Amino acid sequence: MVRLLPDHTYVCLRHNTWIGPPDIDQPAFDLAQLPEVVDAQRRHLRIMQRYGWEATYDAVLSALMICAHIWADGRLPGETFRS
Repeated sequence: MVRLLPDHTYVCLRHNTWIGPPDIDQPAFDLAQLPEVVDAQRRHLRIMQRYGWEATYDAVLSALMICAHIWADGRLPGETFRS
């Protein structure tokens, strides 16, 4: 089955399963052990309803960029090197 999903739908809230990328060709993943992921999807949809998809997309992209900086060198943006 091929699934075409909006950018903001990664969790099936009805079945509590991961249906989004990056493993779109894999079966849906059960999120019973990760209720915080289901909760995050609900919050994301509420934010999108309140502020619109453009603002929500920008916020998610900014959060990913901050995480990328942390993952790249283990420091928060603007944080000085600690030895």
